[in-house]
Amino acid sequence: MISTSSTPLVAAILSLAAILWYRNAQRYPAPLPPGPKAYPLIGNIFDLPQSQLWSTFRKWADAYGSIVHVSAFGQRIIVLNDAQYATEMLDKKSRIYSDRPKLTMAGKLVGWDEGPALSQFGERRWSEYRRLLNQFMGTRSKIESFYDVLQQETDAYLENILNDSQNWQKYTRRRYCSHVGVWIQNIRE
Repeated sequence: MISTSSTPLVAAILSLAAILWYRNAQRYPAPLPPGPKAYPLIGNIFDLPQSQLWSTFRKWADAYGSIVHVSAFGQRIIVLNDAQYATEMLDKKSRIYSDRPKLTMAGKLVGWDEGPALSQFGERRWSEYRRLLNQFMGTRSKIESFYDVLQQETDAYLENILNDSQNWQKYTRRRYCSHVGVWIQNIRE
């Protein structure tokens, strides 16, 4: 018979067993690339570098090959250690392999998923933003026509910070938010 004091412990053990069983039961369409051995639940969190990423990635490439798989708390990470693979997967086949993380708090709850920065690549909205940006920005000569405006705005921003350095956040927030808000409003119209 289980005592009432051990009930939370039993529930925790059963929950952990269910999570581990579920994770092992998941089937992927193709096998994942090789990588360092992962711990249950936390994955390779202790293997992920805090600094000098390239050094660790180079060691992994030597040990596991040009494409390495690691995970951290259920998030799968694929490291490409070869420029040819990176070009092939991220440039030529970007619609398949590229995406952004779904940020629930910043995206859905705050509403920033409406803008181009948090739009998912596969969504129709992202394609529309990209088309409008290419139409608006277009060629290098069009971009160069904005250099004067960018320089004026940068000078005004830096002058505000220089004159009132205690309130730098106010100037940053005002400049950034007002420009992005106007830009998003123009796209919606």
